[in-house]
Amino acid sequence: MAIKEAMRLHPSIATLSRRCVQNTVLPNGNIVVEKDTKIFIPVYELHHDEKYFPDPEAYKPERFS
Repeated sequence: MAIKEAMRLHPSIATLSRRCVQNTVLPNGNIVVEKDTKIFIPVYELHHDEKYFPDPEAYKPERFS
């Protein structure tokens, strides 16, 4: 638990890159990401978003229990 929470707070990489394997319509329905498009996933920002982690700047290993 403690290591996972430490990695959430201080990830070893800030972003991940991936390539879409199929055409994908985003949930809002207005944007299509075409196959073979390279996308970037903002790991740091996701892990510090209150929508996913309440009180995101706090160290709380119990999040992963």
